[in-house]
Amino acid sequence: MSEHCYVELCFRMEDMEMLSSILGHGGGQFWEDVVEESPLGSKNRWIKISENMASYGWFDPIHQAAAKGIVFYGYWGHTSEEPSMLFVSFGGKVCSVYEVKGHPVARLDVSADPFPDDVKDAKEYDMLFKLAKKYVEEGPDALNNSGKPPA
Repeated sequence: MSEHCYVELCFRMEDMEMLSSILGHGGGQFWEDVVEESPLGSKNRWIKISENMASYGWFDPIHQAAAKGIVFYGYWGHTSEEPSMLFVSFGGKVCSVYEVKGHPVARLDVSADPFPDDVKDAKEYDMLFKLAKKYVEEGPDALNNSGKPPA
């Protein structure tokens, strides 16, 4: 990952303080722009933010937040060294995939066959993204009675 890149991150507002702390901002705002957020007065508050100059795409902090069980999803913009990617945190881990126009894709080898690991990752991402999006935007009870994502 390049030194700086564009990042979008969507998460529940209740996780903002912990994410901010992990990113070294002491609980305060750690982003440049708000891309989208839940409607005012909504029971389940979430926000999608962007940062144009995220240090190393917040790669390590994103993995630290995932390890703490924070559910989120996002996008890493392309750099001179890396293509753009989608990522999702659910169940304590991060799954990332190559993307084209917001959709997960698999790279092709010289015979135009998809790389098997990319296909596996794209399928896993798709499944985890659906769960994470539901959890973030509709609330923990949308998934199960415990209010927590399954491990």
